[in-house]
Amino acid sequence: MGRVGRSRLSYIRALAASDLLRTMTRDELTLYLYLVLMVPDLRRRYRVSRGRLRHRLGLTATRLDRAWRGLARKGLVTAPMTRRALVEVRLGRPGA
Repeated sequence: MGRVGRSRLSYIRALAASDLLRTMTRDELTLYLYLVLMVPDLRRRYRVSRGRLRHRLGLTATRLDRAWRGLARKGLVTAPMTRRALVEVRLGRPGA
């Protein structure tokens, strides 16, 4: 297992310290943690493939869309999930 950088760890710590963790579903938590660890630069927008997310997380399209909408409602992702193959995402920090 590789090392987790300080900035990525701060996103995870902020999530653990926030009240959001209690209201998140398993799919939302899995998706958010995967994005925090996968996105190369947390300060920039990143293009992510819906197919890759589905494959890596083992989610159906419906479950992925529902988890994404939940994260967007909580302000943890700034881009809405669209039906396009690639989605640009920027991660939000819990409590910010």
